[in-house]
Amino acid sequence: MRLFLIALGLCWSPGLLYAQWGDSVQVKSSIESSVLWDIGSNSFSIQNYRDFVSTDFLTPSFKNELIDASNDNLRFGSRQSFAFAYRQVNDSIYGNWAKGFEIRISYKSVFGISGQKDALSLILNGNSPYAGQTLELGPSRFQNQSFLSLGFRMVEEREKWNYAYGLSALFGTQFQDLKMENGTLFTEESGSYIDANTNYVYRNADTLNPIKGMGLSVGGLVERALSKQ
Repeated sequence: MRLFLIALGLCWSPGLLYAQWGDSVQVKSSIESSVLWDIGSNSFSIQNYRDFVSTDFLTPSFKNELIDASNDNLRFGSRQSFAFAYRQVNDSIYGNWAKGFEIRISYKSVFGISGQKDALSLILNGNSPYAGQTLELGPSRFQNQSFLSLGFRMVEEREKWNYAYGLSALFGTQFQDLKMENGTLFTEESGSYIDANTNYVYRNADTLNPIKGMGLSVGGLVERALSKQ
């Protein structure tokens, strides 16, 4: 499987803020932002994807290149994530432990398709070139969803071990799901009629409501440093 990852992370601490209490504890604050984008496919190369999104017109040769690269178990997916976080830690002057909290806002979008080679041919070329043929369209699946997350978690950093646990509120912003168990399409040679036979389920969130759904998530993290810089 070909898997490609494109990630961009930005992290800064605008003059780490310190406040001294007594002789042992100080407060350290930091701000972090990150952007993540990754794509994966068992058929298409990163160059195929780059050409697809950057061109205004798909030439017949490029369409054929995509069709030839695909198979009857076509898989393609992408994920995008944007996050902004504020962290405040009460740091020990001896460096033995650090306790604090983190507030994080993030947006995630997930897109994925799976299907038959004939389905891709129909999308790119239409049904006209396949007159007199029966195209197999299923099984196929299409999913597109996104959500906003607002989270709070406690953090503890020790010399070799890091711990975190928290709670996040989730707000769905988009949801589409198409599942086709089986399907065929036949176009009569002269184009006088089309015979389609499909069995599918389509689910879509309310387009009039900006919040498609709400939920909660609970998470925890345990890390151990193998070496100390």
